[in-house]
Amino acid sequence: MLDLPEEVQGVPLTQIKDEMKVAGYPNLRQSQKGFFCDLGYKLTAHDGLSEKQEYWFRLLYAVGLGLVPPELDKVAVDVGSMTGLYALFKKAKQHLKYPRICLSLADETPVVLSLAGPSAAHPNAINVTDGKPYGENIWYGRVNQEGKWSQNTKLPEESLAKVGRLLKHLSESPVATAKKYATLTGRCCFCNKELTEKHSTAAGFGETCAKHFGLHKEWKAAVSVIDQAAQEAQLEEDAQ
Repeated sequence: MLDLPEEVQGVPLTQIKDEMKVAGYPNLRQSQKGFFCDLGYKLTAHDGLSEKQEYWFRLLYAVGLGLVPPELDKVAVDVGSMTGLYALFKKAKQHLKYPRICLSLADETPVVLSLAGPSAAHPNAINVTDGKPYGENIWYGRVNQEGKWSQNTKLPEESLAKVGRLLKHLSESPVATAKKYATLTGRCCFCNKELTEKHSTAAGFGETCAKHFGLHKEWKAAVSVIDQAAQEAQLEEDAQ
């Protein structure tokens, strides 16, 4: 959900309704004008609006004032720089035609990131989906290198919020985040295959994918939780 500009917060709803009517509902698309007028009717007929209705009433007012563009479905949310993630994709493109990163939400809903090709409508943007084939998948939106996430606003706010938190974690530490989710699922965070080798299960990705994404050193250095516990126990025993 987009933050409301300060200029529209606290303005009496009846004042918003009157101002927009007098001004001729500027900047609103036809469908937005109809929605705004419907909310204005409910404001009067029902002596108020619900919290969600009020949010949209104020947001459309912001559009009318020129504070927010009318293309509400294209307004981007900042999730943090994706420079590190783009670096992984750049390295992988040297070996793979369609590299991707496979993650999941806490409820095990898959989240797959893939790089759009140069001939796409938004070339080199990172598409965020549930990994299913085109036409059957859920598209959460696209992210650019600066971390601007153009959301699919047709999806429930709760789902977008969960994906947004995951994207912010990726912007802060892409490798650590990918490893965390792969460790939970037992699958490679790049190719989604089951992990069996100890370095792979500890790292969160297999050796082949590690080479493709420029992470072979990290793969070799990975230590499983069990091995780490054994090493710590041995050190304690040696110290006694």
